[in-house]
Amino acid sequence: MELPIKNRTTAGRMLAQSLISYRSRNNLLILALPRGGAPVAREIASALAAPLDLLLVRKLGAPMYPELAMGAIASGGAIVMNDDVVNIHHISEDDIAIVREREEKELRRRDLAYRGDRPMPEIKGRCVIVVDDGMATGATMKAGVAALRGMQPERIVVAIPVAPRDTVTELKAMVDEVVCLDTPEPFYAIGGCYTDFGQTSDKEVTDILQAAWAQEATNADEEPHSLEKTSWTEYCRQFSHEHHGWLVSFREEEPAAKQRHREMKFQNLPLQSLDYDEHDDVFQLSVLDTGKPHEISIFCPKRLAEAPHGASSALLQIDTGEGGSILLGFSETYAVAKAR
Repeated sequence: MELPIKNRTTAGRMLAQSLISYRSRNNLLILALPRGGAPVAREIASALAAPLDLLLVRKLGAPMYPELAMGAIASGGAIVMNDDVVNIHHISEDDIAIVREREEKELRRRDLAYRGDRPMPEIKGRCVIVVDDGMATGATMKAGVAALRGMQPERIVVAIPVAPRDTVTELKAMVDEVVCLDTPEPFYAIGGCYTDFGQTSDKEVTDILQAAWAQEATNADEEPHSLEKTSWTEYCRQFSHEHHGWLVSFREEEPAAKQRHREMKFQNLPLQSLDYDEHDDVFQLSVLDTGKPHEISIFCPKRLAEAPHGASSALLQIDTGEGGSILLGFSETYAVAKAR
């Protein structure tokens, strides 16, 4: 990846391309580390059609060098300390306690300001992607991960645009996956990796959350729209025309009784066509894979439904009987980004 990144919005869109395999997971949750992580996470949540929320974490700055993280705290009481920083700068337990008390107060203030009376979303059993605008020591992210572990998620993924290689290596031992766009060496500061790294305000974070929660409420009220089988041929023809070149993710799910689950067959590939042959009762999905056409046939489908989606994304569900289904996610955002 070529640095510097234009801004946090661009960083989020670039990360979304690397996270496309998580699109359509029905237990997916995107958690932003405020404040800078919120604009990045907004783009990821939008692209992956996933709910967005916050993981509140506060850096514990060294007394003489506030920008240097000697540790971090997170909601739920989790704390992570950077022993190297503490020892090198001879930071006492009393100094740590003073900083911790101050940051815990700020953590409570932000929780009230951002959430009001809205509770933290359910974490247990979910695939959680934790997002920030970058990492240096990683103390803030590690505290957040430690807090999440106690909430029993199914999977924890960390997504950041930039970080030192050593920090990424350390974090990989703590989570299921780390997605990092670049690990520049030498690494001086997160801000140096951006053209525009202006401070994100509390109001911007609140606005991002409110918009995401409003969209989530709207989507919750909308059920996937089932299409009459007699219209599938024409629908696919029109869909292919309107979404040609959009990038596709493919996910096949089997019923629990079969105790089998297959992840993405492919991801992030341009759509060539989606057709339904009424005579043979089969869907034909064609995409480009390394410049060559690649086709998947879905025989004897039972139902075609269009899920709620945004202007630059689409989601189709094809039921295959006995509880099995195919999920097809389409995104214009990725196609535009790739073309550039």
